[in-house]
Amino acid sequence: ERHGLQGICALPGQGDWTDVKAWRDDPKALAMADKGDLKGIFQFDKDTVRGMARRGGVTQFEDLVAYTSLNRPGPLGMNMDKRYIERKRGREKFDLHPLVKPILEKTYGVLTYQEQIMRILNVVGEIPLKDCELVRKAISKKKVEGFIKYKEMFIKNGAKNLGIPEPEVLFLWNQIEAFAEYGFNLSHAVAYTYISGRLLWLKAHYPHEFYTAILSCETLAEKMKEYKIEAFLHGVDMHHIDINRSKLTFDLVGDVIFFGLSNVKGIGEEPAKRILAGQPYKGFEDFLRKFGTDANVLKPLIGLRCFREADPVTLWKFAEYYKDKAKKYEDKKKRFNASLIRYQ
Repeated sequence: ERHGLQGICALPGQGDWTDVKAWRDDPKALAMADKGDLKGIFQFDKDTVRGMARRGGVTQFEDLVAYTSLNRPGPLGMNMDKRYIERKRGREKFDLHPLVKPILEKTYGVLTYQEQIMRILNVVGEIPLKDCELVRKAISKKKVEGFIKYKEMFIKNGAKNLGIPEPEVLFLWNQIEAFAEYGFNLSHAVAYTYISGRLLWLKAHYPHEFYTAILSCETLAEKMKEYKIEAFLHGVDMHHIDINRSKLTFDLVGDVIFFGLSNVKGIGEEPAKRILAGQPYKGFEDFLRKFGTDANVLKPLIGLRCFREADPVTLWKFAEYYKDKAKKYEDKKKRFNASLIRYQ
C-alpha cells in the first residue's frame, strides 16, 4: 500500500517471492541475522536462538536452518549447539571418516537433522534405505523391539566399514539414539526457515511496515513493549494515541507508527470504531458531543493526555458536568415529547 507495489515481496520489478536467491541470500538481511538482530522473526524471537546466531554467526541461509533445528530441548540438553558453534568458528577441530563426510560435513560433524540419521544408518550400518525411517521412528519412540536387530547390524557393519572397534561404533549408535527423539527433519526446518527468511528480508528493507504489522498482530502487552523498544532501536518513531490520527490498530502516518485506539486497555474494537467514525475532533467538548460520555473510554483517553485543553482532573470534572447537563437535556426533551403526544 505504502509503495504502490503489488506483491508482498516488494522487490523492484518483482511481484512475488519466486526469485528465492534475491531474498534468501540478501546481504543486508544476513548481516542483520549475523548480529542476532532477529527479534520478531518467526522461530528466532527467543533469546536462546538469537544468542546462538550471534555466537555462531550467519553467513548463509543454511546457518539459520541449522540454528532453528538446534534450538530444541534435546540438542540443547546435549550441548550440540555449543559444539556446532565451536566447530563452525574453527575453535574445535574435528575429523570425519570419508563415508560420513558427505553426510555431516555441512553441519561440522554434528548430527542436526533426521535425514542425516537415516543416511548414516544406511551408509555405515548397511541398513536397507527402505527400513531407515522405520528404524528412526522406532528409536525415537524407544520401541526396542523395532530396532534391536538393526542395532546389531549397525555395530557389526559399522566396525567393518569405518575400520574402528565395535565399542566406538556403539558410541556413534548411542548418539543417534539420543538425537532421534528430538531431531528436526531437514525439509521441515527449511520450510520453517523460508518463512523466517522472508520476515527477515522485510525487517531489513521495510522496518516501518514490518514493526507496524508485528505490533498489529501482537496481543500480549509485554511483547508489545519489547517490539516498541526494538522499533526505536531501528530508527522507527512511535507516537502515543492521537485522537485524530490514530486508527483502529497500529498504523503508519508518514514514517511514524501511531498506537491504535483498540490497543488501549479499556477501549474495545467497537468503541474504537465509533471514535474513528467521529474523526476529526475539534477538542474535548466536540468529542463528548460526537462520541458520548462512556467512562470506560474517557478515563484511558484522558489519562493518556489525548486532550490538551486542560489537566486530566479538570477534563474529568467537565465530562461529569457535561454528562449531567446532557441527562437533564434528554429528560427535558422526553417530557416535552410526552406532553406533545398527549396534546395531539
